[in-house]
Amino acid sequence: VKTVRNLVIERYASLFEYTADKEGFGQSEPLTRRIQNILQDYPCDETVLKELLQNADDAKAKKMYVILDKRTHGKKVFNDGWKDLQGPALLVWNSSILSADDLNGIQKLGFGGKRSDAETIGQYGIGFNVVYHLTDCPSFVSNGDTMCILDPHCKYAPGATPLKPGGRFDKLNDGFWNRFPDLKSAYLHEGIDECPQDIQTELKGGSLFRLPLRHNEEMVRKSKIVPDDQDGSKPPPLTAKRMQKWLDEWAPCMKQSMFFLNNVTEIKFFVIEEGSHQLDVIHHFSTTIEQDDRIQLNEFHRALTDFTHGSAPKTIMYSLCLCETQYQQVRTRSKGAGKLVMKQEKWLIQQGIGDLQNQSQKWTFMKQMKPRHGIAAPLDATKPLDGQVYCFLPLPIMSHLPVHINGHFILNNA
Repeated sequence: VKTVRNLVIERYASLFEYTADKEGFGQSEPLTRRIQNILQDYPCDETVLKELLQNADDAKAKKMYVILDKRTHGKKVFNDGWKDLQGPALLVWNSSILSADDLNGIQKLGFGGKRSDAETIGQYGIGFNVVYHLTDCPSFVSNGDTMCILDPHCKYAPGATPLKPGGRFDKLNDGFWNRFPDLKSAYLHEGIDECPQDIQTELKGGSLFRLPLRHNEEMVRKSKIVPDDQDGSKPPPLTAKRMQKWLDEWAPCMKQSMFFLNNVTEIKFFVIEEGSHQLDVIHHFSTTIEQDDRIQLNEFHRALTDFTHGSAPKTIMYSLCLCETQYQQVRTRSKGAGKLVMKQEKWLIQQGIGDLQNQSQKWTFMKQMKPRHGIAAPLDATKPLDGQVYCFLPLPIMSHLPVHINGHFILNNA
């Protein structure tokens, strides 16, 4: 039974009348505009891959693959709108399976849900949203049986609305994939039969993110996320050729990002040429440490979880081998990419938590920040190192010391 008070409110409030000529009242902002504003503070550069690497490491993945798929796939998909997404795409795979917390956090526009976990490195707050520099509709498949779609334009995902701008499909099986057969090759469930079987198997597990590129002028023109240039025109399309040039430029940063990661030990870059069924490696980075050092590193990670204000500081030191394999450009589809050169670098890594000079120091000014620190020093450098500042991943700040410095810094957008 409604009270007199409720009846009076309903009589006068537009809040209850959603008609074509009378909408609810309140501040709001289109999701596409909100994303556009977020992206203004962050350039389209290696930050995109660093964010995806950060997410992979926080999800405790051991491997991350960056795959440029230059192919155009068929149109037996969800709907007519989705057909525009079947062109060239950047795919990023990692070996973890996303948890319920991960799925919730990835939907957030600002601060994610990782900050209370001492073993995560996520600090940037912008989270997954940097991928909108490349795409209008990111999606991913985790463990081969869960598909999630983020659709700010509400034009691609089945059933997407301004209140729920996306879609999620669970318990995917052959019935799903056979009903939309051209999604199978787009998500690498088929169509890569010329690559090694172990990679085919890996890609059907873990988590695979697909970022369809705005590869033609029409997609750029229709996007409400892409801002106009100063002269009022739209920027050029992000073609597969342009994306490959960016990946070649971003790859060295990924190599330099591996010193202070908690979990990821291997990063590979692949390209799938138009008409090909082969993943050709173009860059490969990996880190290895001795078994005894791995044991003490695992113990250190456990200490991070147990660390409280006033705990005794803990430090570890170990040697790390950073390997890089560079490959020539793809020559022919049958021969694949030719191996060019392999480089190995030896580094001494120190990591710690707590104040080494004042063990009684209380770190209470930010409850979720812990006093972590570290140093990476080259052991076989042929020329002096101009050190960089890290907040687990490299920052655009040089220390000008002969070592890299890592700290749990409080970051802002600058």
